[in-house]
Amino acid sequence: MIGTYIYNRHTSHLKSPFGGFRGLLFLLLIFFSSCDIDRQTEVCEYNARIIYRYNRENTTFENVLPMYIQSLDEYIFDEHDVLYAINRLPGISCFGKYVSEINLPPGKYTVITWGNKAEPSKVNKEQVGVTTKQEMMLYLDNPYVGTKSTDAMQSDSERLYYGYRTFTIEKYGVSKINVDMTHAHCVLDITVRWAKMAEAPTATAGYYMQLKEIACDYSFMPGFVFQGGDANLHSPAYDTYPAGSSESICYMSRIYSADNLISHYTLGDMNTETRSLQSRFITYRYSDSSHQLLSIYLGGTRIMKEIDLAVFFNAMSIVLDTNRRQEFDLLLIIDGDNVTVSLVKIDDWDEGGYL
Repeated sequence: MIGTYIYNRHTSHLKSPFGGFRGLLFLLLIFFSSCDIDRQTEVCEYNARIIYRYNRENTTFENVLPMYIQSLDEYIFDEHDVLYAINRLPGISCFGKYVSEINLPPGKYTVITWGNKAEPSKVNKEQVGVTTKQEMMLYLDNPYVGTKSTDAMQSDSERLYYGYRTFTIEKYGVSKINVDMTHAHCVLDITVRWAKMAEAPTATAGYYMQLKEIACDYSFMPGFVFQGGDANLHSPAYDTYPAGSSESICYMSRIYSADNLISHYTLGDMNTETRSLQSRFITYRYSDSSHQLLSIYLGGTRIMKEIDLAVFFNAMSIVLDTNRRQEFDLLLIIDGDNVTVSLVKIDDWDEGGYL
């Protein structure tokens, strides 16, 4: 036990279990390897501690980040908005997972972090000391974006999450910054049934769905800020630079270009007992100005007319720009040339309409 002394009755004096030079060296090692961030001592090997949190859009008081995010790509920019460092997380320290502990010169900084970024998504520029945060973007490595054949379509994207925060590093002490991650993807579950069982296809395989005109790039800069439950367009006024923070403030990712649109495809699974077709799309977020054009194919033949899901979202008064968690479960009923769309379950919406 460090700092505990033993009284020896036979020798009538105090002995330390860490006596002599070895004991002194041991105590010095303990002191200089410790880090008391609450007292802001200067013996830490880092002066910035960035703590990542996710509360599933205010549906829990717990930090459930490890349940949804398996990796973090952290980009740090200096006060001139120039890329200063890139860190690949999770970083595991003695304090736990998803904590970034770094050493930075005094000054103002911005941290922008993507959760679950993997093979499908790329960064256009990430040159330390050169690239600014305003010119950086995340995009799907899709044939429509580059110079490849436009015959191909994009499969699923990652289940991305986004974090943004500005902060200050003082000359002394440790800056402790909380970064609240937000939803940066859309999950669209589709179930298709036929009003007349006799009209349902009999094939057991060969189905796929296509979703056209979907955004394929994100700006590194946020689009909206959520503070105290209110959503506001992001502006520099929201970029305060505290040396420490505990309040919850969420920044939502922003589509980089509304003109860069791609098509996604996904295979369909036919339930032979219920004659219902199921599929799922995982894409970048939808916006109020976008159109989600859905069609269904069996082999090379379209078996449902193309429908614009934006019409449905507008009818349901779903504001896509500020919808914090885009997870939709839709039921489509095909009755001849008519297609009825309804929400299976999302909050209190349970009504549908014709498309």
